[in-house]
Amino acid sequence: MSFDWNNYFSLAEFLRDITDPPFEKEAAQRSAISRAYYASFHFACSYAESLLGFVPTKTGADHIGLIRHLQSKGKSKLANQLHDLLEFRHKSDYDAEYSKISITVGTAITRSRNAINEANHLSTSP
Repeated sequence: MSFDWNNYFSLAEFLRDITDPPFEKEAAQRSAISRAYYASFHFACSYAESLLGFVPTKTGADHIGLIRHLQSKGKSKLANQLHDLLEFRHKSDYDAEYSKISITVGTAITRSRNAINEANHLSTSP
């Protein structure tokens, strides 16, 4: 049974909305940004594999590789959304200081929803 990447998006929303976590709220926000990115990444990767000839290497290089592949196929809107989300994820995963995370988490989830919708739309368009 395949994992449903929508679950990552739902988890991102849950982590964004949690009001009284048993850990620092920032940990939930950072995790929400990461899950939002990965949900979008997997939807876009599936679309690009199925319809655009993208061949993932199953390594970290796929993150930039997918963005470049989408750009080369004229899918700049989706590529730009993924690029922004990847930058948010890098910052949330690697930077100890993240002053505007409470704003960024909402932005990341909105962009993730838009990227997922775009990938789904492109997958079903002739």
